[in-house]
Amino acid sequence: MKKFVKTLTTICLVLLLAMPLMLVGCNKKVTIKISVASGKGSVYRFNSGISSESTTPVSVVGSNKYGESGTFEFYVKPDYSNGYIIKEVVIDGQSDGTEYPTTGKSYRFSDGKSHNVKVYFTLRQLTITLQCVDGVYGTVTAEYGQDVNFSEARFGGPNSGANWYIIDLNGFPVYLKNGQNDLEAEVKTGVTPNVYKALKNDLVVHTTLTRDILHNFIATAEQN
Repeated sequence: MKKFVKTLTTICLVLLLAMPLMLVGCNKKVTIKISVASGKGSVYRFNSGISSESTTPVSVVGSNKYGESGTFEFYVKPDYSNGYIIKEVVIDGQSDGTEYPTTGKSYRFSDGKSHNVKVYFTLRQLTITLQCVDGVYGTVTAEYGQDVNFSEARFGGPNSGANWYIIDLNGFPVYLKNGQNDLEAEVKTGVTPNVYKALKNDLVVHTTLTRDILHNFIATAEQN
């Protein structure tokens, strides 16, 4: 009987000493490494959930540890107010191959494996339509925030007499030449003549020329 008790005591002691090692094995950590490869935006998570509005978002750019039996959730959000969108999210060397909403996208890992995530943000492309008096001449594209110079050859050059203008909220023309409603007025303070900063998509820029005349001006300007 004493021998049995002694053996049982030994077994219990061994189990007691092995328990921490068993627990360590159960709580093994894996690593999620996240980096922003280009552009501007944020990659973050909430301590109490992916979409909680009551907690402060915490950046997860860098190395993140989590239990292999748990779940790691995070959100990728472009700096859309400054013109950025998600170009691509690459996970372990492979593009996730999905479309990216302008508001951002959530991700979740629950496979108990380490991952490497690279996020690429880029400035969105805006379309500008060139409108002549007799119809649309064509379109050009520009990055958000880009200065588009309408004195360039592709718009007929500085001496084309195109008199490029946009329509303001009140329906009046605002000439790029001077930033004023009156074509003959002096250049408005802070305005660079014939330069438009692309901040709005699907903008229509008008000219006082017909398509044929504008075409001839562009052809001549591009030859010089």
